[in-house]
Amino acid sequence: MVLRIEDNMGQIDEMRNGAELENMPIKFVDGKKRQRFNLEVGDSNNNRGMLEDILVKLKELGVRLSNGEKREKGLQEYRTTEVNSRLFEFSNEEINDEVLVEITKSISKNYFRQKR
Repeated sequence: MVLRIEDNMGQIDEMRNGAELENMPIKFVDGKKRQRFNLEVGDSNNNRGMLEDILVKLKELGVRLSNGEKREKGLQEYRTTEVNSRLFEFSNEEINDEVLVEITKSISKNYFRQKR
């Protein structure tokens, strides 16, 4: 068990097991006695284990985000290719109002998908 004592100036004193509370230093700040202590349970090995677990979870999260980004990029390329192929098909036809409506729908769908 580690007993941490922190004053208002941010200075920290630590006492190990067996330390008496009466032996804790009292510091004077602005003419007033200040005594602050926090009890920390666990040793550094447990803390190190928790930090390693957190690092593993953060790495896994990074991998998932990276894979999601790659997948989204692939989908965006697919949608762009699909729109371009449809536009090419439309360009071979005589352009009338129905074709223009279809082109506009196709482009707007792709645009709004990319905006999400």
